[in-house]
Amino acid sequence: MMHMPKQIWLLVIATTVNVTGASFLWPLNTIYMHNELGKSLAFAGFILMFNQGASIAGNLIGGALFDKFSAYKTILYGTGLAVAASIAMTFLHHNILFYSIFLIMIGFGTGITWPVMFAMAGSLWQEGGRRAFNAIYVAQNLGVALGATIGGYVASISFNYIFFANAFLFISFFLIVLLTFKHMDKERDRQMHTTIIEQRGKIKNKAAFIALFILCSGFLITWIAYSQWQSTIASYT
Repeated sequence: MMHMPKQIWLLVIATTVNVTGASFLWPLNTIYMHNELGKSLAFAGFILMFNQGASIAGNLIGGALFDKFSAYKTILYGTGLAVAASIAMTFLHHNILFYSIFLIMIGFGTGITWPVMFAMAGSLWQEGGRRAFNAIYVAQNLGVALGATIGGYVASISFNYIFFANAFLFISFFLIVLLTFKHMDKERDRQMHTTIIEQRGKIKNKAAFIALFILCSGFLITWIAYSQWQSTIASYT
């Protein structure tokens, strides 16, 4: 970790800020909709399903935009949408309709951002191999820990502060990207895009594809269980 390039450290810091902001909200969505807005847990889970569905759509679109345009522009687009939704949510979170819409928008915006962050890490530190991706995962976990811990304390004072903090950290992430990421969008990123586009749709090793499919299936099952902490378990606790 200590020998990482400065650009990877910048990605790590940006990721930590972004995930910390999101983690102010993640564990408290169900609690807020159920305890504060009086909706059932089934309804809250339904809205979170749409939030994650929008995130999946964002992942797919983010990858396509990364191939077509650039990492810098794609992250700005996704983060800008999340910033706009989080600011609007700050003032309209008492209305369940607006809350649901903005939560889905945040899921879509952040979904656009994530595949590009990992792609940037891999392209900026190719010789680092897995360490580039590990650094982003470490930053994610740090952000979740910080956001969930501080968010719980802030929510105990007032839920209103949660939405302000969420918007503030999303804005901070947007500014970091706007001011520092452009110079990282280098020619070798575009070369990587070309390679990806040329190889798209080609499965050279069937055994490797099957292994990847099994791995993804196992990850899906594990994630279904893991997701309970930010839904029903959060409210139950």
